Amino acid sequence: MLIPRLAASHRPVQLAGMTGAALLAALILIPLWGEVTDSGCYRFPAVVVIITALLSLIIPLPARMKSAATGSSVPGGLYQDKAGALYEVKPVSSSQDG
Repeated sequence: MLIPRLAASHRPVQLAGMTGAALLAALILIPLWGEVTDSGCYRFPAVVVIITALLSLIIPLPARMKSAATGSSVPGGLYQDKAGALYEVKPVSSSQDG
């Protein structure tokens, strides 16, 4: 869940996924250590499993949206869009001009 580098606006989703995974691990270990046999004890972990699974599926989406929206830099100061067209990018003005 930590492999994709997400923008700061999407990092809470990543944090929620990691928190859900840690909570799920604790919720699995606690009944094992305490030898709980009540079936009601397993309903909350089932909800956490579903939410964590959904978050783990959602996390790669912002990374893919970011890569689809932007092109890539090519050595030599060029920019290549997704279609393969090359552009030379030059500054129009600098902060020292005005």
